[in-house]
Amino acid sequence: MISKQKLALIHVGKKDIGLGETEYREILRHHGGVESSKDLDDDGFKRVIDCMKALGFWVRRAYEQDKPRDPGDLPTIGQMKVIKHM
Repeated sequence: MISKQKLALIHVGKKDIGLGETEYREILRHHGGVESSKDLDDDGFKRVIDCMKALGFWVRRAYEQDKPRDPGDLPTIGQMKVIKHM
């Protein structure tokens, strides 16, 4: 079972990309292997969120980087994911 924060994130994603109930349930069944988001495990949650990201959901972060990065640094893993997503 996933945390309440992860459950809320799935519902925000559903609303953000405008999924109807039928499409939402199909994503849960196909990518998460469950009928209800409450039954998702961590792997299923990741697959469902990845599917929603592919459909246009953008996970917003509530924090900012606290120290400036050296412009010569290589991209972070998060930056590489954004580049791949685009």
